[in-house]
Amino acid sequence: MAIVKMHCPYCGGVFETDPYAQAAGCPYCRRVIEIDDDMRDILLGRKRSARPAKRPSAKKPQTTGRRRKTKKQKDMETLLWILGWIFIFPLPLTILLMHGRKTKAKYVVIAAAWIVYIILIILLALFMKNGCLFGAKEEPENGLTVTYKRTDKNTIGEEWTYLYKINGRVVKDGEYILNEGDELTLYAKFTENDDLPDVGEASVVHKVTAQDVKNGFTEKFSLQVKENGGIYKGRSADFEVVFTFTVKKHG
Repeated sequence: MAIVKMHCPYCGGVFETDPYAQAAGCPYCRRVIEIDDDMRDILLGRKRSARPAKRPSAKKPQTTGRRRKTKKQKDMETLLWILGWIFIFPLPLTILLMHGRKTKAKYVVIAAAWIVYIILIILLALFMKNGCLFGAKEEPENGLTVTYKRTDKNTIGEEWTYLYKINGRVVKDGEYILNEGDELTLYAKFTENDDLPDVGEASVVHKVTAQDVKNGFTEKFSLQVKENGGIYKGRSADFEVVFTFTVKKHG
């Protein structure tokens, strides 16, 4: 098994890893680094002239049929509608009532009309603030972070390669969409960077609830790696792996 030195793109730390693994974990900042073909070529010192450079492609929002309006566009339309009610209807009505003979009754009608309109404006502003207007509410942005901590005191396994998966797919820190009712198999695999590497893996299944979609959730589970040879044979490195799904609420 080839072992090479790798520079962490997040913190700049240098550590050893297997270039043929799907991902590597930085022992300093504990971030997961995906090893694609280009990264593997760099780690192995291969020439890349024959391989065309990949261009980063911007993610396109998924759309089905008619394009949906954003919350900002809807709020702007509502604001224009409110301004129209204020300046198109009440103002001409006030001007008409002010013509002719001025009486106390006219002033009472004008004042009452403006009070009603002001109350309507306040109510609409509160609805907009709470995201209740027209029943439209922006979907929250979900984030995923995977961390771990060592729970034993055994002097084995100083450098590791980490692999995390959700439902069989490799994941890394970033955005993740939660859907109510989904069953998520959260998987972790730790491999010791050694000539005779020790490997440990563990997983847990979590069913997403409506509360999870709204507030996010944290799932913890234990992972153990047993030493398979040498003077420390039989000892184990114990870890606690934490998958944290967060929801960023707007407003």
